[in-house]
Amino acid sequence: MVFLHCTVKNVQAVMCFPTASVEYKNSVIGNFYSVAVIYRTGHLF
Repeated sequence: MVFLHCTVKNVQAVMCFPTASVEYKNSVIGNFYSVAVIYRTGHLF
């Protein structure tokens, strides 16, 4: 089952990306992607 994980950095930015499972979110790729999204969002706004 695929879930949609959303990260809200501020009012202007809501970043959503699919996660296959909790294991994916805890994986290295999942963590790297999350950090990359937060990093980009923080520098865009």
